Amino acid sequence: MAQVVEVDPQDRSRIRAFVDFPYRLYADAPGWAPDGLRADQRRQLDPGRHPFHRHSAAAFFIAERQGRVVGRISAIDNRLFNEYQGTATGFFGHFEAIDDPSVVTDLVATAKGWSTDRGLTSMTGPRGLLGFDGSVMVEGFDTTPVLGVPYNGPYYDAHLRAAGFEPEEDFVTGYILESVSIPDAIYAIADKVAEKGSYVIKRFTSRRELAEWVPAIKEAYLTSVAELDSFYPPTDEDIDDLIGTVLRIANPKGISLVLHEGAVVGFLFSYPNLAPALRSANGRLLPFGWYHLLRARADEKWYCVNGLGLLPAHRGRGANAMLYATLARTATELGWAGGHILQVAAGNAASIKDMEKLATVWTARHRRYRMDLA
Repeated sequence: MAQVVEVDPQDRSRIRAFVDFPYRLYADAPGWAPDGLRADQRRQLDPGRHPFHRHSAAAFFIAERQGRVVGRISAIDNRLFNEYQGTATGFFGHFEAIDDPSVVTDLVATAKGWSTDRGLTSMTGPRGLLGFDGSVMVEGFDTTPVLGVPYNGPYYDAHLRAAGFEPEEDFVTGYILESVSIPDAIYAIADKVAEKGSYVIKRFTSRRELAEWVPAIKEAYLTSVAELDSFYPPTDEDIDDLIGTVLRIANPKGISLVLHEGAVVGFLFSYPNLAPALRSANGRLLPFGWYHLLRARADEKWYCVNGLGLLPAHRGRGANAMLYATLARTATELGWAGGHILQVAAGNAASIKDMEKLATVWTARHRRYRMDLA
């Protein structure tokens, strides 16, 4: 059996063990890359540094066997989410484990016990501290690393089900090639809508200009995700943490907005796929990680499309054609080799259909799970 222990936020050794475990677990897995820098991951465990801990609570656990880490998990009580949704839902996240069902069962039981002690009646995940990210890969294990797309061992799905979880929602990830042309009919619709002047595409050439639009982008982003079951009104610090990274790493030319009467009603967020560079940097800026990341930000030709949509009131009016045409023109201008379409809800038939109009090739499937705790 494994011994599951809670990570004391003052225990640097255990924090390091928690953060470093995936690097060891996936050292020989070509499809894996870290989802950020180790320093950013350590910050999530620090109640004094990460904004989540100012309004909610989380506990972080590692499973050890004979002094060696064999798994990890977090248990999350997002009070803002539960207050907004009127629920008593707990999240689990940061889940990683060796191929041993008993380790997974022990980790899940620990997260379940922590959540039950706090009066939570269900648990869902994997999700991040802020509730919007996280999932388990169930198909596509031979794909290359993509920033924002989790990778894990193929045994996760079976072990989580055996530990008491049931599937809650699936997501699909794919790619489009730069050489795949947008149908002429879409360009025609886009040009016709542009001529009317009711919708305007706003593009950027500098980070300074982009920074001036951040407040409007935040407002539009929150409106767009308000339909999701995972939504809650985040604090300003939360939203900065959610989209700040994207805005920092993006090429300004890869971000476009749809404006209606001067207000942001749609957006295209694309940014270089830094996953291979993060792996080469081993999750560290020093001594030479900064070089890999700066070079990738400038030279990477595969981009991630992690936001392409319109606010509900503006769908079906032709502005979507403007977005697709802008996507194609962006790909050409930036010299894309291709674009990764990230984690579209498998049950969202409209989005799936729209992506397939762009000749999207689906390559991976991810899943979230839930269980009742009563």
